[in-house]
Amino acid sequence: MRLFLDENIPPVVARRLLTLFPGSIHALSDDRFRGYKNVSIYKFLVAHPTHLLVTLDLHFANRLRYPPGPTGGIVVIRMKGMMVSTAYRRLLMILSSRTTLKGRLSILSRRKIRTPEP
Repeated sequence: MRLFLDENIPPVVARRLLTLFPGSIHALSDDRFRGYKNVSIYKFLVAHPTHLLVTLDLHFANRLRYPPGPTGGIVVIRMKGMMVSTAYRRLLMILSSRTTLKGRLSILSRRKIRTPEP
């Protein structure tokens, strides 16, 4: 699995994830993707369905605007009331689970992890 880490993912978390998932991209540290608009990120994900988006941007939770089906999956982290270390642990939990993330939207929050049905 390869990840596309949005610019809003903290660098300390991104470094750890880049080590665990070789071939992944952190938009903040990759000049090709720095400043990409959401639509451009989505187009990249559709063209490269081997990449799973990890973002704090709640816009990607809008399944009508950004349908997860043709992508490698979308994981939206809702940080409200959650420490970065907790978010990282929850993210690792979902990434290492046997749940198929490809083509799915997953939302991580302080209290739960949701993967709404299409």
